[in-house]
Amino acid sequence: MKFSLMTVVSLAFTAMVTISCGRHILSNGLKEDFAVFKGRKFGDWCSMIFGAIFILSSVMILAENSSQFPHWIRFSWTQLLDSSKEGTNLNLSGASVPVFGLFFVVLLILNLPRLAHIEEDVFREGTKDWLDAIPRSLKFGLMHMIVGVPLWVGLFLAIPGMWFTFHYFKGGVSRSTMAHATYNLIIGTILFFFVLESNLN
Repeated sequence: MKFSLMTVVSLAFTAMVTISCGRHILSNGLKEDFAVFKGRKFGDWCSMIFGAIFILSSVMILAENSSQFPHWIRFSWTQLLDSSKEGTNLNLSGASVPVFGLFFVVLLILNLPRLAHIEEDVFREGTKDWLDAIPRSLKFGLMHMIVGVPLWVGLFLAIPGMWFTFHYFKGGVSRSTMAHATYNLIIGTILFFFVLESNLN
């Protein structure tokens, strides 16, 4: 098997994410993570689930024409390693590994509330008003470029960032974490079925 620098980086990210998620599960941290969903009203669940689906659908519609975007907005630092490929989320690299990908995605899904809470602590905690929310949401989106997503993805992720802020104003970090985790869990579930299908074919 021929290894490129991009392959090595992808494997490194896979190892780091797997170890981090595995350690957290072994430390019995999941109970505290999923407590963010505990005791929520039916209306909260409806708001989170349908809101997340609407936001995700909106972002996907915007992304459909990404190939027509100017070259500069499609930039990802991963193209410096392999110019033939578009940017990608290196945190999800493990999902593309045959068979192991299923284990990896399940491991990642279980850790999504924890990861959402970390990001909410950093980007939502202390937000004063909507004027303050705009640069915070942009920073939230652009921060994802660290893991290899293109610039346009980073900019588009400011949209769910603003939606998380809406929930932050309604119920603090706890509520915005639930919204964020719900959004990510929907994506994680979709990813799981894609990986399952690819492993069955």
